[in-house]
Amino acid sequence: MKLKELSITPYPGRAFLAKSRKDFLKAYSALFNQKCDLEDGTDGYCAYGQHSKDGSVIYLLWAQGMKTPILAHELSHLIFMIFERVGIAPLSSGGEPFCYMMTHLLRQAGK
Repeated sequence: MKLKELSITPYPGRAFLAKSRKDFLKAYSALFNQKCDLEDGTDGYCAYGQHSKDGSVIYLLWAQGMKTPILAHELSHLIFMIFERVGIAPLSSGGEPFCYMMTHLLRQAGK
């Protein structure tokens, strides 16, 4: 299974980007110890949960074909999940924390 870890520093947890739907489903089962009921026709998904081995928060996402619009959509979900966990309002400071994090994640995902 092909996963790319994305740095979400300075926020807690680990984020992984799956290269394909198949890799996403395998990783989901392995990381969260349950099956993901991903509907047919879904072109992206972002999930999170506690990793059973060490209790850390794991984020897992996939975007069909790594297309930028789908990737940006799923990364937005990731950022919203992270910000909710740490208590940051996404529109604080004119949305700068969100925008900087999106730029940071898109750059990593594109490499």
